[in-house]
Amino acid sequence: MVEWDEEALRSEFEKLGEEEVSRKATDVLTAQHWREAAFQWLGEKNISRTRVDAEHRENERLIARWTRILGWFTAVLAATSVLTLIVLYRTDETSRLRDRAFVYFRDPQIRPYPDANAIIWAFSIKFGNAGNMPASRVAMRVACPDVPFAEEVSDSFRLATDWTTAQIASVIGPKQEAEVQGCEVKIEKINEAKSRHLRVFYLVEAKYLDGFDLHTTRVTQMSRALGFDQYGGYSVQT
Repeated sequence: MVEWDEEALRSEFEKLGEEEVSRKATDVLTAQHWREAAFQWLGEKNISRTRVDAEHRENERLIARWTRILGWFTAVLAATSVLTLIVLYRTDETSRLRDRAFVYFRDPQIRPYPDANAIIWAFSIKFGNAGNMPASRVAMRVACPDVPFAEEVSDSFRLATDWTTAQIASVIGPKQEAEVQGCEVKIEKINEAKSRHLRVFYLVEAKYLDGFDLHTTRVTQMSRALGFDQYGGYSVQT
């Protein structure tokens, strides 16, 4: 029986490489013990390579799986970010609508002047700011046009040709109300309105900034008509 040095043969196989060892192992002229050792060594190499390939494939599967999970997480994170931005935008818009300055008008106070033998009726401007922000750069004007009683009026603001600028401060504070002098109507026109020959209108308009958008001028308008009953009593009508 021929004895051989296994370690020496393995060292020789490593030097030759798998291709050369495989070629010599199939050569019938190669010593039997060398061929047996070579086939054993090649088998071990094949098992080792198969194990490495399996581990490599498993690692690739894990990497692919974690890549998909990371992709899903990134997509969810992106969607969450978009939803958060939408919520923040809508919250900001809601806050603006709730808190921005909003100038409004109330029906005017009407006073014949002087009290005895009046020669005019004076209309005041009653206004306020309903918002939580001050209204700034406020400009207000008022007019009291009239038209024949039978004339159809679709837009009363088109009747105004003689506007009076109201003497008010340029800023109206939050939740603040005030009243200033408006327009005056001569008693002759009031009497014609009582006899249903004229219709007298009260028009008022405010322009201002709402405290948020400094590039957009807000506009509030109000139109009222002066109505009389058969007894001479009057009311302010929309």
